[in-house]
Amino acid sequence: FPSHDKLTPTSYIDSKKEVEKKYGISQPYILYVGSLEAKKNIVNLIRAYNQTKTNAALVLAGRKGYKYDQIKKEIVFVKPLFSFLSRNEYYNLYH
Repeated sequence: FPSHDKLTPTSYIDSKKEVEKKYGISQPYILYVGSLEAKKNIVNLIRAYNQTKTNAALVLAGRKGYKYDQIKKEIVFVKPLFSFLSRNEYYNLYH
């Protein structure tokens, strides 16, 4: 996936609100983008998030990777995982 700075708003037609509605994101969110692998310390990210008192949802976007089962066990208050988002959807969630 190319870096997000190569994405331009003129390349895409969906709005941020359309993408958020499509995936059921109705509140502010913290976005993680990357493969869901144990070596990326996602388990501790989820544990830290679960201890916060934030109104923001934790949205994880990435393909399941090595030792994904360890990560899945930790998911409690995390939005559904997105295994694939289009470039358009990534752009709109980043902005």
